[in-house]
Amino acid sequence: MPRMARCCGSLAVSFLLFGCVASKTPLFDPGKAITSVPTGEYVAETLVYGGRTQHTHTVKISGNEYHWKGAPPFRLFEIGDGFMVAQAERKDVDGNIVEYLYDLVEVRNSVYLQYGLLCADILNSLPAPERTPVITKEGYVGLVCTFSDQNRLITSFRAAAKRLRPTTRYVLGE
Repeated sequence: MPRMARCCGSLAVSFLLFGCVASKTPLFDPGKAITSVPTGEYVAETLVYGGRTQHTHTVKISGNEYHWKGAPPFRLFEIGDGFMVAQAERKDVDGNIVEYLYDLVEVRNSVYLQYGLLCADILNSLPAPERTPVITKEGYVGLVCTFSDQNRLITSFRAAAKRLRPTTRYVLGE
């Protein structure tokens, strides 16, 4: 089963389905989020059960938060070499922030590639001595890696990106 589907269930729900990588406090300053990703209608091609599915999503921006139907609002942060980290807030039924959720996005020639990283992907990408500081817990669909340091998250994401391929490709429609 593809990494993203195992972690987060239905891929049709959003651009960045979060839940496998988290923090209790924001690892990126929301005021420093980038807004250079164009808004509009995107075609998303996703690897699902060994095949590909396509969906169309209209992406909007409000302030420095990106939105699309069915997805939690998220912010993007450049980390260099064509990579960005997406950060979203998971809220409880009362609207209180429970945790911050993350995913990795790569930009190649105006195509946005989502990695959909699982906690296991991250742990398997790190040398054994570096795995222990990453706190893991059992989530609603598997392990959740919880980070408390931005640099550690970035290093872990970069290590995983060297080993894995993105799960979803987004192209802005014409």
